[in-house]
Amino acid sequence: MEVRRVSMVDIISSTVPSSSVSRMTSTTTLDRTLIYGTGGLAAAGGEVDVPGVGKKDDILIGWTAGGGVEHALTDNIVMRAEYRYDDFGRKDFGSALGDFEVNQQKVTVGTSFKF
Repeated sequence: MEVRRVSMVDIISSTVPSSSVSRMTSTTTLDRTLIYGTGGLAAAGGEVDVPGVGKKDDILIGWTAGGGVEHALTDNIVMRAEYRYDDFGRKDFGSALGDFEVNQQKVTVGTSFKF
């Protein structure tokens, strides 16, 4: 008989399906490069699915901080990269397992073309 050990990490599912931020930005420029830091308020919808207990969801409020860089390759083409950390603190979703710490890290990159 095979015995499989299951940890809580294997059976608890958690997601942050949507998030929104309101932030202020401080910038500096170096020739065709823009460097910035940012911070502010973050809000998200959080979900935890615990077998035997069910799904629980709630609105999460916290803070965000990050920074990025944009560089104009030409007058019409701009490349950018940004890192952002969102922290929503600890949240009790009503399960017998206790509080969950909710945070996320995001890295975005992009290119834009100006007409």
